[in-house]
Amino acid sequence: GDPSTTHVGEGRYVIDPGRRILGHGNETTVLHGRHATTGCEVALRFLHQFHRDHETAVELLQSVCRPISGVRASRTPRMMDAFVEPTYDGRFVAVVVSEYAPGPTFEELATGGGPIPPAIVAGLIAGAGRVVHGIHTGQGGGTPGIHGDLKPANLVAAGLDPDADPRTLPVRRTQDVAVIDLFGFTP
Repeated sequence: GDPSTTHVGEGRYVIDPGRRILGHGNETTVLHGRHATTGCEVALRFLHQFHRDHETAVELLQSVCRPISGVRASRTPRMMDAFVEPTYDGRFVAVVVSEYAPGPTFEELATGGGPIPPAIVAGLIAGAGRVVHGIHTGQGGGTPGIHGDLKPANLVAAGLDPDADPRTLPVRRTQDVAVIDLFGFTP
């Protein structure tokens, strides 16, 4: 394989050269990766808290995964895996792996150059409303709760080209919205 490729999760996941950063916040940095065997694209969320001992990192991972593993609403990424990864300096970092939702975030659309037509904005808002309603009501047999960190960077216009001009999006496609980060979820 490529020597600049990084394997994590005991080799189960690959982060390719360039390590495309999908997001960066107060609690996590999210990288684009893929499953080493199937090639399935994934989002790898590295929690910013580093720990000197493995047990403390595992406790943090369990406390983070417990609430988000109960979310079953459509258009939310399913948690696929979680593990503790050793770092180069002997510490440990918790990593949560979820489905990858391609497409531009609302934040990227809003800062993409120029005003967005009202019909497209209305479609995005309607799509976001459906996703949030599904999370809050426990859609799909999941745990009902509140997403406490809902912001433009955590919503994606799913399936759209990340480089698309938001002013020219087909209105019918703008309602296909997904929440890409569930770290603010509280049952």
